Amino acid sequence: MTFKGSKGFTLVELMVVVVIVAIIGAVVLGGGVVIASFMAKSAEGVVTEVQQLDVGYTMEGSRPTYSFSVQMQLDNGEYLDFSAEDRKWATVDKGDRLSVKYNKYAWFMFGKAGTLYNGRVVKTISKAADAQEAPTK
Repeated sequence: MTFKGSKGFTLVELMVVVVIVAIIGAVVLGGGVVIASFMAKSAEGVVTEVQQLDVGYTMEGSRPTYSFSVQMQLDNGEYLDFSAEDRKWATVDKGDRLSVKYNKYAWFMFGKAGTLYNGRVVKTISKAADAQEAPTK
C-alpha cells in the first residue's frame, strides 16, 4: 500500500527519513556521553590533593553543585590533575589509594584541549587513615 503525502513521498520513505533523523539526533545529543564513557582512561595511584570547590547552586537553584579539583600521583611517578563532579570525592582524603577513570577534552575544544575532566572514583584500594593506624595489642 502506498500513501502519497502532500510532497509526493510514500509513507515508507517518510518513516525511513524520520528514523534516520531520530538516530542522528540521538547520536548528536546523547552520543557525547556514550563516546566519553568508551574513551575514558583508567589510572591507579595515591591522591596528593583533593579540594571541593564552592561553585554555588545549579541554574534552578534547587541543589548545590559538587565540583572537585584532584591531583593524583600514579605508580610510575607521573601526576594527574583533573576536575570532577562525582560526589564520591567528598569521601576521599589526601593519601588515599584509588582506582579512577577520567576523560580528556578533545582537540577541538580550544580553551580546554588536552586537559582532564570527569574524574570518577572506581574503587578505593586503601585509606590513608588505615595505613597510619598501627594495630595495638
